Amino acid sequence: MPPVTNYTLEKISESEHKADAPQDRLQLFFSTHDVTLSGWRLRDFLRLLRDGKVAAVKTGEARYVNLRSDAPFVAEIKIAEVKTHE
Repeated sequence: MPPVTNYTLEKISESEHKADAPQDRLQLFFSTHDVTLSGWRLRDFLRLLRDGKVAAVKTGEARYVNLRSDAPFVAEIKIAEVKTHE
């Protein structure tokens, strides 16, 4: 996988209105794809990623978010191919 070229981390404003909606959105920009993760405690995930401590990422159902309140939790992953201009 190519290295991450940039990223954005933001709080999701919709989470203020829905109790079970993810709180964070992390967008990772690669040279060939953009990856968007939605979940909780994604700032912690970003630190692990930067330290090279992430081997795999999987999603879980939102009802399990508080089983480990000390760990990042990803509810959704979206991958989009970067369109090249020819």
